[in-house]
Amino acid sequence: MTYVDTSVVIRYLTGDDPVRTSAAMAIIETRAERAVSMIAILEASHVLRTAYAYERRTVASALMDLVSRRNVIVPEFAKDHVLRWLKAWGEGTVDSAGDALIAASMSANEAEAIATFDVGFPRGAWTVLAEPQP
Repeated sequence: MTYVDTSVVIRYLTGDDPVRTSAAMAIIETRAERAVSMIAILEASHVLRTAYAYERRTVASALMDLVSRRNVIVPEFAKDHVLRWLKAWGEGTVDSAGDALIAASMSANEAEAIATFDVGFPRGAWTVLAEPQP
């Protein structure tokens, strides 16, 4: 299996460098299995939001399209969990892409609870154990 780095994901999603975009398309648009890790998804969301000033909904949609490709897997867990929580982040019901991916991991692993100081952490089938904020 071939993993795809964030730099390839960015070129693929932005098309900002014709030569590298073409190479990224050849890497991703194949029948061969490609792995896009949670870290690459998180990095891509950050780069697209900060360096490219893309709107949250646009970033979430682009990442969901990538993850939805038949040949793309998220090696950490089943991609339906990633898609569900990226969608929630894109819609604004989850504050950050990082929280969305943590929630995806929790969902995939049937977590019972999360200990956090983040009172806005996404709600799921788990208990949120949050301390009061100062």
